[in-house]
Amino acid sequence: DIFEGITTDDDHNKIDISEIVENVVPIYVPLNSVEKDDENCIVSFLSKNVWGRGTSPEIVTDILNKYAENILIFADGLNEVTDPETRRKIVRDICTLRQLYRTRFLVSSRVPHNEIFNSMNFGSDQFFTKARVLELSQKQIDNYFFDVGCVARYRDVPVSTRKLLETPQGCVMFADYVRRDKNLVNQIESLGQLISDYSQSLLNINNKHQRILVEKVLKKIAHYMLLHDTFKIRLTEIEQILSESEMN
Repeated sequence: DIFEGITTDDDHNKIDISEIVENVVPIYVPLNSVEKDDENCIVSFLSKNVWGRGTSPEIVTDILNKYAENILIFADGLNEVTDPETRRKIVRDICTLRQLYRTRFLVSSRVPHNEIFNSMNFGSDQFFTKARVLELSQKQIDNYFFDVGCVARYRDVPVSTRKLLETPQGCVMFADYVRRDKNLVNQIESLGQLISDYSQSLLNINNKHQRILVEKVLKKIAHYMLLHDTFKIRLTEIEQILSESEMN
């Protein structure tokens, strides 16, 4: 499995992910979709989006309490929560669940936020350790390529490109882009090119004119997101951008 492997903490102590997730139900929570409210915002999200709208917050907390050892919440993208008050509310509510129900969390962020958690002073047993995911090994990459039917193997990929395969994101994109076409293996030289070529294949872009039109729209969307300081954009906002592009 591409997501099996080793991570390390700040002291470079190895942590086997397979030991953490054995007999555990993982629950994915995209933090940029969590809304700040008067209740525990993590519980509110689980109530509305994971167990269904008919599930009360009380039932959610009862589940967290009864099955604390069997639940691991993957809280993804804390850096994507751009409002400081909302981010702090999320951190406080995560610490509260840790204190009340021993709920286990794995929080991801491109910016180190472990000090925010630890500054809440919820006790030594609530200490959050910064960890990083180690690069995929050659064996893991080749196993994944084989499992998904990709003709490429690690040794076939140019040395300058192999670094792209060491993250799950790059490895998955590369395998899905190349698939059974060996001619594509040597064409990727950078992450930017991989993302561009892979996106074009998904959008079925076959000529320069189509590529220019799509790039123009994507630049407008990126500019909009930058102006509004957000990592998330609604469909209605995209439709508005497209409408304005047609008018111009």
